[in-house]
Amino acid sequence: MPNQFELEIQNFCSSFEELVRSIKNKRIIFFVGSGISSIPPTEIDTAKGLAERLRLIYSGFPWWQEYFDKTRLSQEDQKVRFYVNPNDLPKLEEIAELFLRRGVNQYKEFIEVIENDQEWKTLTPNICHTVLSELMIEEICPGVITANQDNRIEIKHDEITTNGAINIVSHDDYRNKEKANNNIYKV
Repeated sequence: MPNQFELEIQNFCSSFEELVRSIKNKRIIFFVGSGISSIPPTEIDTAKGLAERLRLIYSGFPWWQEYFDKTRLSQEDQKVRFYVNPNDLPKLEEIAELFLRRGVNQYKEFIEVIENDQEWKTLTPNICHTVLSELMIEEICPGVITANQDNRIEIKHDEITTNGAINIVSHDDYRNKEKANNNIYKV
C-alpha cells in the first residue's frame, strides 16, 4: 500500500499527464488575474497597489480614520480586523465597503477613482500577454478567462497578427446572452 507521499506523487503525475494531453488536444483555457499585468514592463497595480493609492488619497479624512482606526466585526467571516496603526493597509474590498456605507454618491466616487486611472492604456504588454496571445493565435489555447479589465492581451494579439480581431466577451455580455464563441472572457 503506497504511503501519503507516494499517493501525492501519483496524483501529481496523473494531473501533469492530463495537462499535457489537454495541451496536445488544444483543450486548455487559462484563468489569469492581475498578476499577469503586474510584471515589467506593464506593472499595472494589483488590488493592493490600488488600496495603497486610495489610502494615500483619503487617509487624512476623519471618516476614513474613524472607520479604520477601530476594531470592527466583519459580517461575512466574523473575523476582527484591528487597525492600531493608521498606516495599516486595508483590503480593497474593505475600502469599497467604507465608500458604500457612506452612500451611493461616495461609492460612485470610489469607482471613478479606479476608472479615471487610465495610465494602463499606454503601458507595454509583457511576456505573459505575449505568450497567451501566441497560444491563441496558434490555436493551442482556445481562450483566456480573466478578471482583468486592462486590454494588454488584446493589444499584444493585434501586434502579433493581422488575422482578424480577437473575440472578447464580458460578464455584461453573458447577461445580455451574447454569443459564447470568444477567445477572452472578462469576468
